[in-house]
Amino acid sequence: VYTATVNANASGSVGNSVVSSGGGDPTPSCTTAAPCTTSHPVHNVINAENDALPPVNGNMGRANAGNALTDDTLNGQPVTIDQVTLTVVTPATSINGGPVPSVDPATGVVSVPAGTPAGDYAITYQICEVLNPSNCDTAIITVTVEAAPIDAVDDTGTATSTGGTAIPNVLVNDTLNGQPATLTNVTLTQVSTSNPNVTLDPATGAVNVAPGTPAGTYTVTYQICEQLNPANCDTAVATVTVTPAVIAADPNEGAVTSEDGGIAVPNVLVNDTLGGQVTNLGQVAIRVTSPASNPGVVLDPATGAVTVVPGTPAGTYQIGYEICERANPTNCAATRVVITVTAEVSSMRVTKTATPRDVKVGDLVRYTLVIENTGSSAVVDATLIDTPPAGFSYVDDTLTVADEDNTGRLVGRNPLSVDRIDIAIGSRATVTYVMRVGAGVRPGAHINRAKMVDNGVDSSNVATAEVQVVADPMTDETLILGTVWDDRDSDGWQDSAAVSGLKVQGGFAPGAYVANSTTVDRGAGPQPEPDASSPMLHGIALGSVTARQSDADPVAAHTTVIRQTLTSLDFTSDFVLSNDQGYIVRMNAAGETTVEKTGDAAKGLSAAEVEVERKVAQVAGGYQVDYIVRNVGIDERGIPGVRIASVEGLLIETDQYGRYHVAGVAGGPWERGRNYILKVDPATLPPGAVFTTDNPLVRRITPGLPVRFDFGVKLPEAVIEGGEKVVELELGEVIFAPAEAEVRTEYQPVIDRLAKEVRSRGAGEIVIQANGETQALAYDRARAVQKELLAKLDPSLATALKITLRTDVEDPYTNLVTLGGVPVLGTFLFDTDKSTIKPEFRPLLDKIAADIDAMAAKGGESVIAVIGHADRRGSREYNQALGMRRAKAVFDAIAAKLAPATKARLRVDIDNSLSAPTGLHGSSR
Repeated sequence: VYTATVNANASGSVGNSVVSSGGGDPTPSCTTAAPCTTSHPVHNVINAENDALPPVNGNMGRANAGNALTDDTLNGQPVTIDQVTLTVVTPATSINGGPVPSVDPATGVVSVPAGTPAGDYAITYQICEVLNPSNCDTAIITVTVEAAPIDAVDDTGTATSTGGTAIPNVLVNDTLNGQPATLTNVTLTQVSTSNPNVTLDPATGAVNVAPGTPAGTYTVTYQICEQLNPANCDTAVATVTVTPAVIAADPNEGAVTSEDGGIAVPNVLVNDTLGGQVTNLGQVAIRVTSPASNPGVVLDPATGAVTVVPGTPAGTYQIGYEICERANPTNCAATRVVITVTAEVSSMRVTKTATPRDVKVGDLVRYTLVIENTGSSAVVDATLIDTPPAGFSYVDDTLTVADEDNTGRLVGRNPLSVDRIDIAIGSRATVTYVMRVGAGVRPGAHINRAKMVDNGVDSSNVATAEVQVVADPMTDETLILGTVWDDRDSDGWQDSAAVSGLKVQGGFAPGAYVANSTTVDRGAGPQPEPDASSPMLHGIALGSVTARQSDADPVAAHTTVIRQTLTSLDFTSDFVLSNDQGYIVRMNAAGETTVEKTGDAAKGLSAAEVEVERKVAQVAGGYQVDYIVRNVGIDERGIPGVRIASVEGLLIETDQYGRYHVAGVAGGPWERGRNYILKVDPATLPPGAVFTTDNPLVRRITPGLPVRFDFGVKLPEAVIEGGEKVVELELGEVIFAPAEAEVRTEYQPVIDRLAKEVRSRGAGEIVIQANGETQALAYDRARAVQKELLAKLDPSLATALKITLRTDVEDPYTNLVTLGGVPVLGTFLFDTDKSTIKPEFRPLLDKIAADIDAMAAKGGESVIAVIGHADRRGSREYNQALGMRRAKAVFDAIAAKLAPATKARLRVDIDNSLSAPTGLHGSSR
């Protein structure tokens, strides 16, 4: 046996050859005859050293924390990864299941993942020589992982005694590893608090103050710990300053009835606040500072309720009180509560309906309210408060109230207020009115609400009625309307000539008036006017007089007659006729009139033109004086059949009143509308017509709103022909036997032809010119023709026919007698400037007297008219006196032949007119 020492610098293998002399070594097997050779490999020295790596922040980790081969050697030289094979024998052990450091066998690099819990990690590894794989060594790498730095910073916040969040999140200034700490990377806990009402919410980081916390400064100590390394913690202090909340007490009021009493205000705190919020008895305490003047009105501090003892006298009571915060008793506010005790409160039930239910803009809605008295006392002078939907407007004069006395009245429009509603116990009242849907109302449901108020207190339910406004082109389009009118005064304004509010006063000396003799004929016959010494001297309200519609419209159809009897013609100059339009007429003692204009008349806004004429007639017992009030003004009427054109090609024609409209016109954008042009076609106007307004006319139109386009046109003046047709029949003596008044039989066809002519015309006037030996015979002959003619006509046609006698065919203006009507006697009865009747006319007056007596059974007044009485050379006073003397002569001549009853109704008028006798208004025919 021998030992061989290998040179330190040897490599490869060392061989040995032995020749055996006998026996033999069994390993290796050798023969004695041959040498035995062995070979021994030479190995390098490999050394793996234990390593301790520098500390690593586990929160962040490190991809290259070190290398396992850093201190390892092979044959005394630093080993490289290409010389050895590295394997992990024992990996690092996880702490709390977290990630662990690891060694990369391909590089030897040690890595620490982010989020690795803090601690020491051991990794056992082995390196083996690549050349000699069995040449290996092992070592241990120790990796120290440290926790991240954590820093909790103190916080401050404020709150009021009503509580709330003083600090939204204490973590806002805390950090972990130099970054903001959040509830996702740290765990938050409250360590301690100086007041249990001031606490930390670990789930949000907020420091909250409980309601009712007294004012002061409080601290909360808290701790934050890293979730990755729960032992990595820090603490801080949150300081909270609590101040008293702002307290406010506002006045309150309530009402009860004296009879019932009870709770007037359930809780006076309802409008008191603490910290801007309605307070309650848990937050504040109530203290009465000034009790009510009546001990029956009490504020209970324990409940906040104000109660009134039944039977407390009606009146207004005031209680002063103070509220103080319970958490801070010195934090107080004072106010008062006012209690109204009414004598009695009624109880009513209101039901309401609307008809129709579906409406459009511009439609009318009738509302009906039924109010039932369900209480134990009568309702007296209650008020209905009805709030209409926006855009609905009340239609004037449509209110009706059916209650105990039917005296309900409208006292307000928005809301609609109707007072003086009286309802007996168990009874009901009905109120109806009409509202119009305005142009600005949009489609949809619109609700009307109504309630009853009694003595200022709500005394019923709130009743509702709903209407549905349906879509209507009128709300999205424009309605154009207008008038083309005869602008008679060329002022561009369509004037009405109607007169309203007529009042007449004065005109004669009080001593001349015959009591109870005043009548007023407003178109329905004379009506007695109640006496007050003398109605005219105190003023008579005549009402209205309609306007004429054209020059052909007779003035007589627009006349009012005031009639009275005077014992003497003692006139004064204080007669005044006034009206609402400002057209004032004054008359002096001589009957001369002057006109003054004020108001609408002075502004040219009225076409009214009032005339007053004074007429005097001889009657039994004195003088009959008529004041004839005429409205000769003519309405500026619309012009029919006028064509109007638009730029879009629309052609419109006015109706019989000169009106027109165009519906469904696009109004342009809702917010600004557009311009629209209309023009009147002058070819559709009479020749000579002149426009007094612009033509064409431009207006701004807007969707849903009607717009007027009015055109003024001054037409040429012309009297429209028409009216009654006068047929004159001249009767010769051949129709009658000499000195006779009977129509001969052979001349009956003449009467037939005359009747046929009357039937063809429908009405009119027949003037019979009859001569005879005497005026009386001519009168009788005319009467005979009248009798024969009327017998051949229907009663309605006979009534509409006017028959006049002319007893002198040579003079067409004298001796006119209306047969069956008013005899009109001319100046032929008298010599010039005389008032004595000529003898030859006595028989004619006898005939007229006989006719008057015959008609007396029909009732009414008998009228004789004397015309042409004036002497143009004389003064007005002289002519008036002459006329009255002649009238008295005729009156006396006829009255002497009349029965007393007929005589009392006889009247003789005087006038200069040869064609239109006056003073006849209101007389019976």
